[in-house]
Amino acid sequence: MRYQLQGTTEENDSITVTVHYVRPETVRVSVGATKDTAVEVEATPGNPDLDINQIVNLASDHGKNQWFFTTNHVKFALRGSDFVYLDIIDAIQLTMRLDVSSDDFWATSGPTDFIDRLSAVLGIPSYRVRIVDTYRGSTVLVARIL
Repeated sequence: MRYQLQGTTEENDSITVTVHYVRPETVRVSVGATKDTAVEVEATPGNPDLDINQIVNLASDHGKNQWFFTTNHVKFALRGSDFVYLDIIDAIQLTMRLDVSSDDFWATSGPTDFIDRLSAVLGIPSYRVRIVDTYRGSTVLVARIL
């Protein structure tokens, strides 16, 4: 899918777009003038304690995005006249419960440590592992491996 905010002359004009997916697929968001030159914009992980409008809103940079795993939505900011591209990519999604509180996980280097350790166990580069969501329980973590 390709999105563009047309008819704008100001780089400060912006909207947020939320797209619902029927299946829980992994979506890559990239920005650029053409598909060939588009650069991927890393999704912002979902800390359950944050209001979803704090993460992606009208003041967000062009292409800033968040994937909401539990509801199969991706939300992104569209600013100026450059394109935003959404692509479904091959990925393995995993969900696990951690014996740590959500506050402790986000307050320390939990996301970085988790990614480093999982990629070491799997023998893959750490940039291929992404935390896409967390939610309360025993701290349920959702990650994807590209």
